Amino acid sequence: MDFPGTLSVLELCGGLGTASLAAGWLLGADRVRLAGYWDMDANLRPVLESAHGRGNLALHVGKVDGDLMRPRFDEFPSANVVVAGPPCPPFSSMGVKSGLRDRRARPFYRTLDIIAHLAKRTKKKASSPLLFFVIENVEGVLSRASGPGSARHLDSLISHLQELLPQGWSVSYDIANTCDFGLPHHRRRVYLVGRNCDYFPAWPPAGLCHFTG
Repeated sequence: MDFPGTLSVLELCGGLGTASLAAGWLLGADRVRLAGYWDMDANLRPVLESAHGRGNLALHVGKVDGDLMRPRFDEFPSANVVVAGPPCPPFSSMGVKSGLRDRRARPFYRTLDIIAHLAKRTKKKASSPLLFFVIENVEGVLSRASGPGSARHLDSLISHLQELLPQGWSVSYDIANTCDFGLPHHRRRVYLVGRNCDYFPAWPPAGLCHFTG
């Protein structure tokens, strides 16, 4: 609430784009700016244009324009917050559970690479620092890869990310159920959270809680 000026949000594999909308409801729409949005589902365009305006250049939607594998890293805009929901089929209980071997896990790795690039860019462009990121996925990301002594998929992803991020970043995860936050359905998800310790020396921030009971 004390953040000065406008908070910029970048959404990758953004779905309905609820991250920037939620930030707007929390802080006030005039204090939140959509820096960029990528998703390959062209059917989302009418909903997104209703929320952000027709012809909004921040929206990249469809199999070509919305494919985050295509742009160079320097084509992604700087942002204070990155929120991402990479495809879940590699880890879903309904799929073949190939995990990180599944080619559909490539957008997850790409998301981590983009975040690390923006975090390093922060050191050079302090006017738009990356403050934190949140990546959501199914509980299957906590399962282990096949083979003796294999690591959990999430641990492998965190290790990869920690190798990429500059100093001064901390990465953790939490598991939350939507019904704990007043929503009328049971939906447990894993949230990978990274924070710039220059701005968030401790986690979680005071007042963060689940609304159980």
